[in-house]
Amino acid sequence: MLPLMAFVLMTVDMAWIFFAWACIQEGAREGVRYAVTGQVLSKTCETASIDSVIEKYSFGFVNSKNAASAISIQYYSPTNLTTPLTGSTRNAGGNVVKVVVGPITVGTFGPIFRHWQPIHLTARFMDVMEGSPNGTPPCL
Repeated sequence: MLPLMAFVLMTVDMAWIFFAWACIQEGAREGVRYAVTGQVLSKTCETASIDSVIEKYSFGFVNSKNAASAISIQYYSPTNLTTPLTGSTRNAGGNVVKVVVGPITVGTFGPIFRHWQPIHLTARFMDVMEGSPNGTPPCL
């Protein structure tokens, strides 16, 4: 009976980790999808809008308490993906936006390997920005 219970609990732990990973990926993916359109939520700028979308789609793994440290949004030139752009027009159409969510710490229900260790999950997505509807990028 003991090996069966260990197997069942390990299965539940692994399912929990995969669920958390999928939620964090969904939040990051939706954040990039929202960013490329150049939209903003009412009375906010683009960065705050992207943060809100990520929080909404990450099923509580990213929330108002950890969003500032867990979400990173950077913009790159399509010809140089190694150095982030700076300035007020970095979110202009044609540039690349990169959203990184993590590391998010997820605890398991029991020790998977002899000692209990939290799992740290990260998701990254990139896409090319569309041009803004009025030709001027929204505030950052």
